[in-house]
Amino acid sequence: MEAQAESDGGHALIGRQAIVDRAGALVAYELLFRGTTRCTRAEFSDGTLATSNVILNTVSEFGVDRVLGDLGGYVNIGQHAINLALLEILPPQRFTLELLETVQFDEATIAECRALQKHGYRLALDDVTDITSVPREMLDLVDVVKVDVSAATPAAIDEILAAARRHQFKVLAEKVETAAQHLLLRDLGFDLFQGYFFARPEVLAQRRLPESTNSLFTLLQLLTKDPSVAQLESLVKKSPLLLTRLMKLAQSAAHGDCGCSAITIRDAIMRVGTKTLGRWAELLLFVGGAGTDLATNPLFRMVAVRARFMELLAKAVAVGNYALADAAYQTGVYSLLHVLTGQAQQEFMAQSSAPEAIRKAIATRDGMLGQFLGVAEALDLDCGPPPPLVQLGLSGHTVMALHCQATLGVALDVRA
Repeated sequence: MEAQAESDGGHALIGRQAIVDRAGALVAYELLFRGTTRCTRAEFSDGTLATSNVILNTVSEFGVDRVLGDLGGYVNIGQHAINLALLEILPPQRFTLELLETVQFDEATIAECRALQKHGYRLALDDVTDITSVPREMLDLVDVVKVDVSAATPAAIDEILAAARRHQFKVLAEKVETAAQHLLLRDLGFDLFQGYFFARPEVLAQRRLPESTNSLFTLLQLLTKDPSVAQLESLVKKSPLLLTRLMKLAQSAAHGDCGCSAITIRDAIMRVGTKTLGRWAELLLFVGGAGTDLATNPLFRMVAVRARFMELLAKAVAVGNYALADAAYQTGVYSLLHVLTGQAQQEFMAQSSAPEAIRKAIATRDGMLGQFLGVAEALDLDCGPPPPLVQLGLSGHTVMALHCQATLGVALDVRA
């Protein structure tokens, strides 16, 4: 089965298995490729594509914080994925790169590993059964050696533990299946543990957001021209789906935030950076996340018009308040995207990184953002003349004019 084949109706999937310490406390998850929700093991023909799928789903579909919480993550890396350019989308402070047993440690590979370590990533060796086959240079670089205790001999395990003391790396016991096995391995000196005794891999699944091929290609083309933040902001605003992925990436612990504070689209672009933004767009295309163009999708147009209209309302009410206009735009996007994902609005908002003010506006029509949303919804439902925002100084005629302006603007964007 090809790694890019998501056979569960366009769902984003990722497997994760618990890693615990000597006290039995959960300290990390190993993240695993899954092709369907029914898969109990990884099945793929392209390891690099599977790695890209895991990275992309973690970062821009679910969000690092939802997948890991405040824990660390282990990601499997094969020979062709030991490349800083491919991995830069992952925040190094959160991830350990788990080098598969198929990796050949020649001079070039060891040099790449040194570069990854200097960049801040921790390194682990996977499925080790014979430590003597690992070059000394790698033993000095790695932070964790994972031992397949179902295949390693007692003598080999003794050698691995001795090497751990010499080279100062931790030893993780894989495939621990019984309490007696766990106790024995802990007494031998293992630091970390993983296996069915603690938890079977679980599969996280959510409806994958469709993506506009044109938006991705336009973004990549723009990034080659050293664009200004204003140019990037304008492009992101033309694609509500790009916006939600960007905000999810920016409003995470990976970029110095827990998702609680309000940031503008401009802030998000500056926080993520153009380099990571480009890598992210390349990955979306690489794993087949581009899908079809959404220009003819009526729901997509509705999202885009609502967001643009609410932005224009905010600009009319509070001239020069760019933060309010930006928050109004985001509120418009988040208020409808649950329909695209096939989720209840409450479920979708629980997975998003939207600030509290936007959450309240959507849940209870709270505050000025809530008022803007109420007007936008009334227009979408075509339930009579648009309600005026008298207390904010806007007449019904002005509100309708702004809505027409938003509709025309989105139509022009689609044609561009």
